[in-house]
Amino acid sequence: MEIKCLKFNRNSFTDKSINIIHEVTGISKKRLLLMNESSLIEVFGYEFYDLYVIRNQFKYCPVCICESHHHKLFWMLEPVTCCLKHKCFLRDSCSMCLARISIRGLMTGFCDDCGHLFSPRDAINVSDHFLLQTQRIIQTQLLKNKPIIFSDNIEMSLSDFLTFSRVASHLLQGINSFVGDYRVMTPLFKKNSALDNQMSCYKYANVFWLLNNFPANFNVLLKKCEELPLKVRSSKDRRIQHLLSASPRVVKLLSQTNLFNNVNKPSRACLQPQTICKIPKRRKISKKTNCAVKENIIEGEQIAPENLITRTEAASILGIIEKVQINKLIDAGYFALRKYPQNCWYLNKAEVYSYLESVRGEYDPTKSGISFYQALFKLSRYGLDLVGTIKTIRSSKLRAFVTKQYGKLSDIIFDPADMEQCMQMLKDNRKVTKGLTKAEVLRILKLDYHSLMLLEHRLLLVPHYELFYKSKKRRINYYSPEQVEDFKRQYIDIKEVSNRFGISIGKIRGLIRKGVIQDALKGITKRYLFQVDEIQPILENLRIE
Repeated sequence: MEIKCLKFNRNSFTDKSINIIHEVTGISKKRLLLMNESSLIEVFGYEFYDLYVIRNQFKYCPVCICESHHHKLFWMLEPVTCCLKHKCFLRDSCSMCLARISIRGLMTGFCDDCGHLFSPRDAINVSDHFLLQTQRIIQTQLLKNKPIIFSDNIEMSLSDFLTFSRVASHLLQGINSFVGDYRVMTPLFKKNSALDNQMSCYKYANVFWLLNNFPANFNVLLKKCEELPLKVRSSKDRRIQHLLSASPRVVKLLSQTNLFNNVNKPSRACLQPQTICKIPKRRKISKKTNCAVKENIIEGEQIAPENLITRTEAASILGIIEKVQINKLIDAGYFALRKYPQNCWYLNKAEVYSYLESVRGEYDPTKSGISFYQALFKLSRYGLDLVGTIKTIRSSKLRAFVTKQYGKLSDIIFDPADMEQCMQMLKDNRKVTKGLTKAEVLRILKLDYHSLMLLEHRLLLVPHYELFYKSKKRRINYYSPEQVEDFKRQYIDIKEVSNRFGISIGKIRGLIRKGVIQDALKGITKRYLFQVDEIQPILENLRIE
């Protein structure tokens, strides 16, 4: 069958789909058309179909489904919220996991999400007689295009009643219900665009309550709305004015109430006297510095204007990021920043070109290797920034080349072998100054991360240097090489025991099972680790015997 699953879930079929179903099931096309969701357009019209026919979820009566095993098209109407036969609410979600009900779940008899089996026990009975009475009028009269008459000879058709209901629903939001269990009225649609069927039932019951003693009951509702904040009321007024623009008969009816007199009326909270609070002291704003550079500033030096350039121009000559990196180079002492009146700051052009000449290295158009910014990324692992990298180049620890005749810093390349040698030197320096990283310790001791954390907890391995990030939520640990080597020498695994004492691995495992020797770090590592001082006398005696 060439019918998409979405068509089944929405009960919306084209003529071609209906022909296919007719050929497979043998059900007449006329009956299939009446069962199709699009038949509601012919009965109620396009406007009603768009607003009040539910197409993204299903409602059902738990008792009816178990009795007849078919879904009624009538249940898909938003005003239909109860089953009059069994006097219970229509369910719009699974009673166990509250997930939406699908047509496939109704056909199979259990929830698609949690597997809960649908049964009559899922039904929620309607205890309030007024709720059932309003549903009986809606289902037997209004939805059959029979007008209903309220008190004072107020006659309403289906379209007028639904428009009046939408106006009332906006006013009712945030106010306790006047019928039923007096729950707080909330929006009919939840955050996931699913319809709340019980709230819809209470909405229509409150609308009947408003029309039974009109306009007195409606004015009671308006007084309740006056207690709400002005911000909430103004949003309600905008929605109501938009709804009333298309229904002159409902406007004429509402003109008998105080609805149009209360627009933009201040709330009760606004009219209450406000206590004067103390004005907080104004926080002192620190004076903004004119220049971020702290070192190597010269004032009043006379240089020809053609030899002066700004920091932005200097950054363009060097091929680096603008002021941020230039300021770091000035603070490091590579340039002198000259200050002139009216906060003008300049560099000497000759100094910039001389510095570039000393850093960029030899010219070799055939050379290929690691680019300058790739090298910066690699060296940043060892704490080197732009200034640190340039110091490494100027100290001849890293040799630089350029492939262009007068290249910039961004045109510098490095030989891969020189880069590896430089990184190894930095790694050795870090090992001496800070210690071993966590990754290096894991590789040396052949441990996993969890085991290393347990060793830290038991104070068997303690980092002697910790570097915290600015957030204080993450740290970098460095371990003393002497402490790691001492741990490696003190605790050995089965293979090392076998090599050192000349005992087979099978025999060692047998001694473990007999309890002659034991794991020194139980519950810490997945491997057996033995303390040399404990097992050495035991194994030497066994070897002598």
